[in-house]
Amino acid sequence: ELNGTFEAEFQYPITGRHYDLIQEGLIVGATHDDSGILQPFEIYKRSAPIDGQVTFNAHHIAYRLSKAVVMPFTATSLAGALTNIASNIVGGTDYSFSTDMAAAGELKIDKPSAARAILGGEENTLLQVFGGEFEFDKFDVILHSQRGTVTDVEIRYGKNLADLTQEIDESETYNAIVP
Repeated sequence: ELNGTFEAEFQYPITGRHYDLIQEGLIVGATHDDSGILQPFEIYKRSAPIDGQVTFNAHHIAYRLSKAVVMPFTATSLAGALTNIASNIVGGTDYSFSTDMAAAGELKIDKPSAARAILGGEENTLLQVFGGEFEFDKFDVILHSQRGTVTDVEIRYGKNLADLTQEIDESETYNAIVP
């Protein structure tokens, strides 16, 4: 999913040889595309066994940037913003930040913020100010002007779309606000 979630889910039998080694915080390798290149995913959740199978959920190692703090800075270009993130980060020094874009614009971070929040998802972020599309490759965070190729292919139900599943999640729905 472009600039979206980067997660993995897998099942493992409780009778499996390595079941006792798989736990929250463990990093597992998984492929996410046709390249076959392993990416590191950190397990953050497990389900109770159902029919002897346990479901594990993991997110890409880049999600650790949610816990890394970037101290305040101001930048007037994308290159300057990436340099400032790298030099002002606390708790995420394993990561590198790069881009193939040369974009101007002002990014002002006026309070300590999570590195992942500065990348995108809120106002005054790299994506909002400079645009682009993220690639997370192990510990490398790359902001591209465009990923993939544009084609004239249309997705149509019954032609090249065989099935569609709709999910409705109301877990974050509130029915009252208390001041």
